[in-house]
Amino acid sequence: MGDFGMARECAVRIAAERDIRLLEDSPDIGTCEGAATIGLELDCEFDAVLVALGGGAMATGVGYVVKTTRPGTEVICVQPERAPALTLSWRARRVVTTETADTIADGVAGRFPIQEVLDDLLVVADDATLVRESSIIAGMRLLLEHAGLVVEPSAALGVAAILEDRDRFAGRHVVTVICGNNVDAGSYRRWTG
Repeated sequence: MGDFGMARECAVRIAAERDIRLLEDSPDIGTCEGAATIGLELDCEFDAVLVALGGGAMATGVGYVVKTTRPGTEVICVQPERAPALTLSWRARRVVTTETADTIADGVAGRFPIQEVLDDLLVVADDATLVRESSIIAGMRLLLEHAGLVVEPSAALGVAAILEDRDRFAGRHVVTVICGNNVDAGSYRRWTG
């Protein structure tokens, strides 16, 4: 079984062989700009925004808009502790790769951060935190029970971060970006009960 890193290597090889343009999620500026529109939609006052962190397009796009329009707002990136490559890179201020990315949040399960994306993330992110698988599942359950939302694990990362560090967010106006419901129905039922 492979992962996104292996899939990317295969896509790069095929694109080169066939002389076609490879549109990659994070290194392509258009994907970051598209994600930035989420930041434009946040038309309210808030103290912090929690954004899922995988390849970095959504985090850098949203982070750029938030830091431009609300410079005092905290931008916090959230990644599963079992797929921590970009968070470890942000903390080390250099690219750190990992051997595995074994998480249910497969939408953010990268192992090979891209230097240019890290450079952008270092400008816009105030923090990068890791969350446990059990918290991701608890976040998915809460979103189903209280908001009627069926979400993929990656979409529940912000809720998971709040569950793991309630004191940090208590009394603050916090926004989390919840997007994506690309989840296998059987796995979802198993996780959420």
